[in-house]
Amino acid sequence: MTSYDSTPRRPLLRNGARSTIRLCVTLCIALCLGVQAGCRAEQPWPLWQAYGQRMIAADGRVLDHTAGDRTTSEAQAYAMFFALVANDRGQFDKLLNWTEANLAGGDLTVRLPAWSWGKNPDGGWKIMDPNPASDADLWLAYDLLEAGRLWREPRYERLGTLVASRIAQMEVAPVLGVGTTLMPGAIGFHPDPGTWILNPSYLPPFVLVRLATAFPEGPWTAILASLHPILAKGSPGGGRNGLGCRGFHDYSIPLSLSTRVG
Repeated sequence: MTSYDSTPRRPLLRNGARSTIRLCVTLCIALCLGVQAGCRAEQPWPLWQAYGQRMIAADGRVLDHTAGDRTTSEAQAYAMFFALVANDRGQFDKLLNWTEANLAGGDLTVRLPAWSWGKNPDGGWKIMDPNPASDADLWLAYDLLEAGRLWREPRYERLGTLVASRIAQMEVAPVLGVGTTLMPGAIGFHPDPGTWILNPSYLPPFVLVRLATAFPEGPWTAILASLHPILAKGSPGGGRNGLGCRGFHDYSIPLSLSTRVG
């Protein structure tokens, strides 16, 4: 799929991602149960173990069986969160290492991960779209910061800090009528001077609060504040306030937002 300026970028949400989102909703309860426990001795978690056996390859790559076993940066970041909650540091490291080696050219300190990895017609596996996905990047920064805190590992915290800084540099923009907010990706979401394509589902409030606490000088508090006008103006009738709703072709997304001036 291409964006409105014909620059390749990731789709906002594929139908195949529904199962991932359902899993996220179910397992996020563990944030209150497992993470608050301060990563005590690892306890058996059948749901996580079953997910890992079915969906995560031995090298740490999350497989999307509904799309030719492709891999997305979003799936990697979600799985890292679940590994953190499960106190499964071995799996966390495998997921992180695969992400860095294959989606970030071997170095997450200098680039955000590409969002899509898949199989070429010739049978080879490679990055299919180098554009990063900001929701995955936010979760990745959050995962690393929390891993550094809970496992007392400065390396994770340093990497999370660098990822957060690069998000702020590449995926944040001022939008008229909204304020400073998060773009869905680095390229393809501002096709002309009067149009921005936004997605409120990419702005998990608790992740933004964590980043704002860690980096009060950054844009995170402003991004969190932008969620309200995005939702308000993107609601039915919101077009009267300058933000219009636009369906996003065949992808399952409640709405995408296009702010137009003039």
